[in-house]
Amino acid sequence: MNGIGFVFTEENGIIANDLDDCLIDGQPNELAASVLAKIPQTYIEISPSGNGLHFLIRGKMPGNGKGKKNDAVGVEMYGASRYFTITGSRYTNCADNIAHDNGVLEWIYSTYLNPPKQSKSKKKTANQANIQQHSGSHLTDERLLEMANAAKDGATAEHGRGSTHPNPRQTSPYAAN
Repeated sequence: MNGIGFVFTEENGIIANDLDDCLIDGQPNELAASVLAKIPQTYIEISPSGNGLHFLIRGKMPGNGKGKKNDAVGVEMYGASRYFTITGSRYTNCADNIAHDNGVLEWIYSTYLNPPKQSKSKKKTANQANIQQHSGSHLTDERLLEMANAAKDGATAEHGRGSTHPNPRQTSPYAAN
């Protein structure tokens, strides 16, 4: 495959976006379709692998200004200190020019590259909802004990039943030996 390279710098104000492995038989997967629906008409090309997309937008890189990558979802964004191979293999109906940001850079960054972490209070609320869901259910005492022992602090739950052994799991009639 022939192509040229481009180095992204803060001075040129072009932000490179890379969606890895997002094309299936030439069609965008759900993540790519969601991103493509939000970006302005801009230059989009098929990446060197043939399975991903690159698109360029004029704007300011969110976060540290240089770049960020999330391998778990296959999304990358770079604003500086990054070299890209430009393939010239244009994606369907893409524009000839590089569009200005319409707010999509911040959306991509906050959605895929820097999503908010679930706070402890939200986790606690989710755990309470799970407990309420099972309140009054037909779970047996044995099943409830299995669930408690499998919990992160299962040894504490077991210890709370009265065992004073340093490793209460070894003395419990409910623990697997």
